Amino acid sequence: MAVNIYYADISGLLRSPGEYEKLMEHLSDERCSKTLKIKHLEGRCRSVGAGMLLDKALSVYGLKEKDMKYTYGKNGKPSFAGHPEIFFNLSHSGSRVMCILADVPVGCDVEKIGKGNPKIAKRFFTEPENAELEAAGKLNEQLYKDLFYTYWTLKECYVKCTGQGLGCPFDSFAFTKDGRCYKIKYRTGYKFINFADEVKKGSTKPRYAYAVCLETKNMPEYSIEYTDICK
Repeated sequence: MAVNIYYADISGLLRSPGEYEKLMEHLSDERCSKTLKIKHLEGRCRSVGAGMLLDKALSVYGLKEKDMKYTYGKNGKPSFAGHPEIFFNLSHSGSRVMCILADVPVGCDVEKIGKGNPKIAKRFFTEPENAELEAAGKLNEQLYKDLFYTYWTLKECYVKCTGQGLGCPFDSFAFTKDGRCYKIKYRTGYKFINFADEVKKGSTKPRYAYAVCLETKNMPEYSIEYTDICK
């Protein structure tokens, strides 16, 4: 099984408003159409950034995003028409975009790490997860933030992988630590990978949390590659 995870910084696009229009020349009509329907400039930059990252990922297969055709599942999950052997998913937040390609159903999520919100946690997380968050908060504020976004990205990537989307309540399933990885209690057949930007002392740059869900019983070999698509 080949699992390739990519993430990129699109700060260059956000700083140069006209740059995304040039990059659209390399993208499919469908991606361009979707981008132009977005009213806000930042959203357009993220859409183009995600498309360019997907284009880079597809190059491993000798394919180009510009040539791809899409089909959509019941809840809008996209897949490649004519390439049932390749599964993909995209995500973006702030100045980050993320992409995963594999030969099994996948989901991914990236989120800019903020303060974390106890009210949101109470609403969307399970009692055991909230208990873990409370314990983390008593030790360290940063631990609380990191755990909050770990849970959020894990839940998000899971419902994207299954194709259920937000139709699957986040508090209907719970995550627990399984060695160095996370797993869903009482549900099998899925593996998770999560990571976050390193904490650099004194840095004021925003950090991001990332998570991937794979529909498989065994953890496959995988690669994680960071790139700057604006170069």
